[in-house]
Amino acid sequence: MRISIIRCLAAGAAILLAGCGNSNPPGDSVPRAEARYFTQVIPSFDGTPIATTVFVPPLAEGERAPLILHSNGWGDTRTKQPTELTYDPNNFYGDMHHGMVTRMWRAGYVVISLDNRGWGDSGGQARIMDPDKEIRDYSVVIDWAEVNLPIALEQGRAKVGAVGGSYGGGFQIPLAHRDPRIKAIAPWVTWHDLRYSLAPDTVMRSGHVTLLNLAGLLLARVDPFIPRAYTQTLATNTPPQDVLDTLKHHSPIEFCEQGAGPKVDALIVQGTRDTLFDGLEGWQNAECLRAQGADVRLIYVPNGHLFTQQGVQSNPTTSLCGPLDPFEAVVAWYDEKLRGIPGAAAHIPGLCLPVTDTEAVFPAQMPIGGLRFEIPATPVVWTPGTLYNEDAQFVPLATIDRPQHLAGLPRLSLSITATVPAVDPILFVGIGVQRAGGAFELIDDQLRPLRGVGARELLLPVIATRLAAGDTVGLALYTSHGQYFSSASRIPFTVTVAGALELPLLD
Repeated sequence: MRISIIRCLAAGAAILLAGCGNSNPPGDSVPRAEARYFTQVIPSFDGTPIATTVFVPPLAEGERAPLILHSNGWGDTRTKQPTELTYDPNNFYGDMHHGMVTRMWRAGYVVISLDNRGWGDSGGQARIMDPDKEIRDYSVVIDWAEVNLPIALEQGRAKVGAVGGSYGGGFQIPLAHRDPRIKAIAPWVTWHDLRYSLAPDTVMRSGHVTLLNLAGLLLARVDPFIPRAYTQTLATNTPPQDVLDTLKHHSPIEFCEQGAGPKVDALIVQGTRDTLFDGLEGWQNAECLRAQGADVRLIYVPNGHLFTQQGVQSNPTTSLCGPLDPFEAVVAWYDEKLRGIPGAAAHIPGLCLPVTDTEAVFPAQMPIGGLRFEIPATPVVWTPGTLYNEDAQFVPLATIDRPQHLAGLPRLSLSITATVPAVDPILFVGIGVQRAGGAFELIDDQLRPLRGVGARELLLPVIATRLAAGDTVGLALYTSHGQYFSSASRIPFTVTVAGALELPLLD
């Protein structure tokens, strides 16, 4: 999904000539056809036209190449012409989509980039990766490719991978669950459970969701259930049950929680600063696939769908995980998984967590919980007028005495009690740090809403940062926030919180 419209990068004449001219590798005397790309409209299972652009690399006579699928993000359209990687962190979406398509094509793969139904030049209505609509469209595209393109086959069937992220990454695990021709995947910053993504604990993530709804209405042809779901949730501050049921049906959790995830090797890229599809969802997808015996690598970058307290996008500073380049990792991944080049992906770690723009840690497995700190009884009061400009109510828990890394999944045990009768209290919790220099920081802008009273035990989103001696870490509490600008409790309340927080502190 996208929260802003991607502006396709202009492809200069030199790029076009390189894409359409002779592209023999240096020293390669084998005659090869010219690299080419062209538009192809493919009728889907129900007759809906699916618009694609097909990128074919230079191949010798009789040579075949593995097939890579790609599709648009929410608010964007397919890749229609070569667009080179920029490595500009503010162009993360463009690189993740159009740049990655071009990179795979130049690496010798056949790539089909398609407009999902309801978007761009395709027909139909967008239904947010409905397994009975959009996901079936991809299988039809593969059927067409098997007959019409020089793609690598295994026992007469296509060997297929995929690139793309956000909405354009959301098809990959469901398609692998449905279609055995998917041999490996590389989804970026996408979801595990759309109920959690869009309304965690039934609290609408209104900053993102409002923009997603507008993008759908203005730029696509969406199924009426999408604007209806938004307006009903906005009116009642609670998503209708049928909407939650639909969102689950359109998510990997639908089959993952049954232990029926696909056995497909996956290079998953997720964002530590992503405030729509946060790092917890990447880990949950990884665990689903690992449970089936798949080879899964999980790479985090300090980028993604970004939203600050004031409800605006912040400026990211990198799209890498320390020294690891995730774009080149995708090429190496498919060189090993689809081309069968031994050891091509051996350098890709099982887990990479970026703690600064240039530094990362590589734990053997995801750090979960860790050092336990008791949260003292703390009253929290919400009154009208605070809205999302309020500062965090910071509960300091530990002052760091030496440089450390805070990286992984914090575990929170919290009891919320009403000191006076409370109607629908909603809190937003995260991990905060008071830097030794004096500035307060909500680590990676990560928040989790908690609705109602009672005892709760949960994992908070993945965070990753470097701590210096003198930094004070604790629980950050809000009763409203820009990421959830319309979703705060609508009736004043007073509650008391107490419990424990486990932090993944690494030396």
